Amino acid sequence: MAKLSFGGIDVSKDRLDVMILPEERCSSVPNDAAGWADLVERLSGSLIAAIGIEASGGYERGVVRALLAAGMPVRQVNPFKLRQFARASGVLAKNDPLDARMIASFVTIMPTRPAQRQTPAAERLAEMLAIRRQLSAEKVAAENASRLLEMMHSSTAIACSRRCQESAQYWPAR
Repeated sequence: MAKLSFGGIDVSKDRLDVMILPEERCSSVPNDAAGWADLVERLSGSLIAAIGIEASGGYERGVVRALLAAGMPVRQVNPFKLRQFARASGVLAKNDPLDARMIASFVTIMPTRPAQRQTPAAERLAEMLAIRRQLSAEKVAAENASRLLEMMHSSTAIACSRRCQESAQYWPAR
């Protein structure tokens, strides 16, 4: 009888670190279409009950689409819950292969919901909302920086004015 396996994928911009438990198969593929195809090919021969992927700001979207299209059981894992799970497990170190192992352990033990395929329109909307959030955050940061510069210029002008007044006391105008 074949064993059920559980996968964990740590996602970064350029790379996917993969851990399959209990076999402890560890690998890494590029986070691009060729890497996703390679990953699907590697995983297709295994009896996998769940593959956990931590949400990472959109870098996970492509691999999730590829795995779902191949009929793989994908689970999106909440990063906060994963950190709590790692802390409760006594794992304090953090690196990509270790994160992949923690994600695989998480989906092995914790109840998770299957990820759903989104329509292209819903995916596009999610991307647009993410870009809008980023632009809003950048706008707020720029406004805060502008206010800070104004305060610095204002305080510099006040300090210069005070210095001029103080020096005028010692060097009266003639």
